[in-house]
Amino acid sequence: MSPRRLHCCPSVAVAGISVSNSSFLGPVDLEFNLQYNALIGGRGTGKSTILEYLRWALCDQPPGLSDEDTPNYQARRTRLIEQTLKPVNATVQVRFEVNSVPHLVRRNSQDGSLLIKIGNDEMHPCTEDEVRALLPIQAYSQKQLSDVSVRVEELGRFITAPIRADLSRIDRQAQDRAVRTRQSYATRLRQRALARTVQQRQLEEKSLSEQAATLRASLIGLSAEDQTALNRGRTFETADRSVQSWQGGIRTVRDGVAGLRQTVESYLGQAGQPPQEAEAGILVAAHAEYVAFLGDAKAALDGLIARADVMAAPPGGMDAASPWRQWAEHLAAVRTAYEAAVQRSSAHSEKLRQLKEIEEQLTKHALETARVNDELRALAAAETAYRTEREAWEALLKERDDLLEKQCASLTESSSGAIRAHVRRYKDAGDFVASLKQSLSGSRVQGSRIDNLGASMTAAADAGAQWRTVLQDLEKLAEFDVERDGADRKPETPSLTGAGLTAGDLDRLARSLKPDDWLTLSLTPVKSMPVFEYRAREADYIPFHNASAGQQATALLKTLLNQGGPPLIIDQPEEDLDNPVMLEIVEQVWSAKQKRQLIFASHNANLVVNGDAELVASCEYRTAGDQSRGTIACEGAIDVAEVRDAIKRIMEGGEAAFNLRKEKYGF
Repeated sequence: MSPRRLHCCPSVAVAGISVSNSSFLGPVDLEFNLQYNALIGGRGTGKSTILEYLRWALCDQPPGLSDEDTPNYQARRTRLIEQTLKPVNATVQVRFEVNSVPHLVRRNSQDGSLLIKIGNDEMHPCTEDEVRALLPIQAYSQKQLSDVSVRVEELGRFITAPIRADLSRIDRQAQDRAVRTRQSYATRLRQRALARTVQQRQLEEKSLSEQAATLRASLIGLSAEDQTALNRGRTFETADRSVQSWQGGIRTVRDGVAGLRQTVESYLGQAGQPPQEAEAGILVAAHAEYVAFLGDAKAALDGLIARADVMAAPPGGMDAASPWRQWAEHLAAVRTAYEAAVQRSSAHSEKLRQLKEIEEQLTKHALETARVNDELRALAAAETAYRTEREAWEALLKERDDLLEKQCASLTESSSGAIRAHVRRYKDAGDFVASLKQSLSGSRVQGSRIDNLGASMTAAADAGAQWRTVLQDLEKLAEFDVERDGADRKPETPSLTGAGLTAGDLDRLARSLKPDDWLTLSLTPVKSMPVFEYRAREADYIPFHNASAGQQATALLKTLLNQGGPPLIIDQPEEDLDNPVMLEIVEQVWSAKQKRQLIFASHNANLVVNGDAELVASCEYRTAGDQSRGTIACEGAIDVAEVRDAIKRIMEGGEAAFNLRKEKYGF
């Protein structure tokens, strides 16, 4: 197959890079081809520098330092920007095409600030995350492919890079759900506290009622009229508690209706006009129904608010026929008769005084209990709301894992089975354990026992279910109050004792872990981990890190070339490869550049010539023999004589590569 038969172009590509100035390269203005681009040149002429400028402007994050034996790519890039761009106050501008829509990013070397322009819009500030989300690339520095196996996050990039946009969306949604879960949890805590308060108040109310009943029973010798007045007063006070509860409910509902009315009014204010471009008649009718619905809703809510205001008004301001006013008047008359009966019963004055005080306490207590019950009823859906938000958050975690699993299968297929990948779910409890240790700091619970708790979750047959069980048991302890509930009522927590926590540990944990700590812990997921294996021979896989660096790099590069996706930028891929596989890679390049843009810096003539690079940019020293400054000496397709001469002159084996090309393809 001749590479000249290719005609498809990737839909996402870097169109060009402009560097206003550089103390090493000077000004740069380089246009890229949508398919395969090769930067060539002697060592130190600027090939890698151009790629690093490109990656820096597009906010591609270099891997961090994982150990002393691997290069510090971040420090290298930082030094490059500090030494070559900052001194000349340079900016780097990258032009990017996304489905034929031009994007432009400009980054300032002084403070790293970013400006972006999309289509015909004006330039405006943006963040690094926004640039990475809109204009993704997949890039590797020199020897970085060979370092992948010792950098777990780098190996993971083979899974995450092609689905970065979807993962970012899921992460944003998960963060939003976590916030909403926190909010609903606070409401749920309030609901539970109110439920305990009501239970306590019911006991107090029962005590007051029994005291009042005992005092009434001891009142002997009252006249029938006074006895009737006292009994009637007690009956009416009991009934008035129901009336007060009803009115409290009216006020609560009225406040809720008023809030809903504000929402409806907001939608009405933003109703706007229907679009006229498509099916105007249908959209006008639909818009009219929408506005009418909002108007009817507002009118209905206004009516409810007006009715509530009438029922909750002071009795004197109500209509004479109002049952609320009539009740208030009857209650006032009964209370007057009650007071008169008390005044007449001088023989029982002390007991009646006590009874009156208790009944007043009982009335106030009952009214306050009614208010608490009203609030509790308003929070009736708190538990359901919390469960809904938390389940939605956990569903997003599952969606993320499912997406990673699907991408693992795609990676396995793209590597033609050379790499086998799958996701081990709920297998990294590091963040969870660290969060729990922080919450228990100073509690004297041994860190090793918390580590064992984390291990008990990840080792379980159903690690996800075990994580949830551990959370449930920890929540019981977080909500347990020794002073309030009593030490002998400490809840059972079998998952914690099963992981090796002693009774003393559980006591200390119950005293240290607060509900807010538990909430933070509950929103710290036990992570899932992609696992990679290398096919040593047919049907025989070994852990990926046990393969040689050359085997790893070859398998990874073949996988990258088989995948579609964002522009692939690699600095000198041949340094990671064994020579016998080079022609296999060359053949893969032909098909790869139909699916994704390739930008390589290379010393390998076969990779450039027989890979049939559409654009070759040749870097040379500005002054012969002076390795302190480089420049782009020429650029163009392989067919350009100047470019062809540069390849033969600069690249070892350049002449042989052209001869091989002629023998295989006839040109």
